[in-house]
Amino acid sequence: METLAITKSRWKHNGLYDLTSFYNILYDTLRVLGYDVEETKYRNKLGPDGSTVELEMFWDARRNYDNYARIYIKCKTLIVGMSKQQTQIDGKPVTRDKGTLELELKVSVELDYKNLWVSNPLFSQIRWVYDRFFFKTPLAIIKSKAESEMNKFSNEMKAFFNMQKYV
Repeated sequence: METLAITKSRWKHNGLYDLTSFYNILYDTLRVLGYDVEETKYRNKLGPDGSTVELEMFWDARRNYDNYARIYIKCKTLIVGMSKQQTQIDGKPVTRDKGTLELELKVSVELDYKNLWVSNPLFSQIRWVYDRFFFKTPLAIIKSKAESEMNKFSNEMKAFFNMQKYV
């Protein structure tokens, strides 16, 4: 399998937010875009009172384009300095999470993700020709689509973080 890096993006938010809403927006946006999401790592560090003070999540999101290529998003979330804080929304007291939330996304395209071409030396040579001459245009389309989806995802996350400034 060959992985071609396309783009990466990083957001940082320091302040109040709703962790459950963030988690749901992140997951739902990937699912709406057609990705299968797998949580590969979840680690939380507890403070002396038993509450979470640091959280780290890693997700792998993949969407098949065809039998040869798929788009892959590696998502890393790191939250440090977490605490609960009471605030008011529309005059009603609510509890929100406070801390520094950082989200990093890396988008790439995986070619021959089923490893069908690598198993045979002859197919490896044919694959080289296929990639350079026949798959050049479809690959450009896939890269463009991956960047477009990253922009959609980016806009959703920016909207979420901007809304959290007013909460």
